[in-house]
Amino acid sequence: RGVMRLAEEEFHADLIHFDNTSMQAEPSIFQHPLAIEDFREFLRTKYTPDQLKQRLGFSDVRYVLPPKFDKPLGAINDPLFQEWADFRCLQLSRYYAEMEDLLRGLNPEVAVESNPHSGISGRNTVWEQGVDYPRLLAHMDAVWTEEGDPAGVTSDGILVNRIRTFKMGSTLHNTIFVASGGPSGDTLQMAESLAFNRQCIGDVGGVLAGYDLPEDQRRYIQFFHRNFEHYRAVQNLADVAVLHSYASMAFNNDRSAVSSMLFEQALIQSRTPFDIIFDANLRDLSKYRVLVLADQEALDDAQLDLIRKFVAGGGAVVATELTSLFTENRERRLDFGLKDLFNLSVPKVRQLSEGQMPNTGPLRNQVGRGRVAYIPEIKPAIEKPFGARMTSQYWKLPLNSREIVDSVRWAAGASPLLEVNAPSTVVAEPMEQGQGHELLVHLLNYDVARSPSLSNIDVKLRLPHGASVEKVSLLSPESAGERTLPHRVVDGAVAFTVPLLAQYDLAIIQLR
Repeated sequence: RGVMRLAEEEFHADLIHFDNTSMQAEPSIFQHPLAIEDFREFLRTKYTPDQLKQRLGFSDVRYVLPPKFDKPLGAINDPLFQEWADFRCLQLSRYYAEMEDLLRGLNPEVAVESNPHSGISGRNTVWEQGVDYPRLLAHMDAVWTEEGDPAGVTSDGILVNRIRTFKMGSTLHNTIFVASGGPSGDTLQMAESLAFNRQCIGDVGGVLAGYDLPEDQRRYIQFFHRNFEHYRAVQNLADVAVLHSYASMAFNNDRSAVSSMLFEQALIQSRTPFDIIFDANLRDLSKYRVLVLADQEALDDAQLDLIRKFVAGGGAVVATELTSLFTENRERRLDFGLKDLFNLSVPKVRQLSEGQMPNTGPLRNQVGRGRVAYIPEIKPAIEKPFGARMTSQYWKLPLNSREIVDSVRWAAGASPLLEVNAPSTVVAEPMEQGQGHELLVHLLNYDVARSPSLSNIDVKLRLPHGASVEKVSLLSPESAGERTLPHRVVDGAVAFTVPLLAQYDLAIIQLR
């Protein structure tokens, strides 16, 4: 607290950075005697004695010790392990709530930022680090990621990216700080931040704040400054939401994380715009046409009711595998919690223990005003070993990626929001400028090292109802000036062709 007061009262700091957040709630730290006492108090406060008896089998927690483990974990079913993970997340977020309150009291305009390190990169941050991003980022304006995974395409054809972390930041109203320039960066990292981040090109590095950077990196920085009005006050146009439920993602890194990461990879490489959302976002899904539940196994009854309400109102759901088979505590239900939407019963227990999914193929149901698609299995192209992190070496497009994308498009029940005729290593992100006067399409060639330029990329973007187009123009750090592109409006969508894409282009659709 003394350091914070010094920073604000004496130095009037504009931003406070808390480093190494991911190291503050690691499992070994919370074996400390004071942490053990706090854990016991956490259990007493969270549950009544009767609830403790039901949850843990006993009501006296005076002798409870945090769990210890010496092997990789797949599904985390032990209630003590689950509670200990939740406790560490709570303690970490409480600490930063305290710091935020102090800082806002000293200076309401100060930006608060921390470095939890991993982003959404396939690591189980809840279990490994005590980091639950929705809780932690509620107290932040910006957040660092040091997840690695620099943008590009590997020799195995895996499109590596930080798109998930950027999308998480946008949903949680945070800007992502990421190393993009300097000796360890390149303009592809800068371009990725321009396309997916919130008005930020990343940490460009350099001793002289960018002035000693290579010429191509300086050109990107200058481009960002000149055209900043196209990057501020923007929001994603996505009408597909992918749910990361806390209980599913925290307590089964061998199923839910795998299916979610691969489902998202199929959306990214098919250029299907989507948001990543969290449990609290289920209360308002009005922005979306489609909710994706990629093996979101552990959902509570209130969440199931919100999903049913979304479908009853005309929304669509695409679910996979064991979605809704477990409660929020990973207690197995007798059948799918969303059986009424899937029109499918759960496989026999023996089949599930052997890892067999329902042998049905994709199912599609009209449910009242809504639509529901069920995919029995996401098929990895590269199997992740038991207990390993679902990191980028396993992100190769799933074998049934076409089935995944087709199910989402069927569920949407309308023409796609965005269509781009390009290789699957070209990614696109549509956005809307805050005042509603322009739409934006970011185009990014992740395989620029092997394909330095791509010609005649056709783009089609659905327009807001009743909108008309004034003009379409193109900006790029790789070329000088603004180019006006011929366009046409067909069936409520604007269509145009980008004559040449090197690494990054920004198409601007000005509306009347």
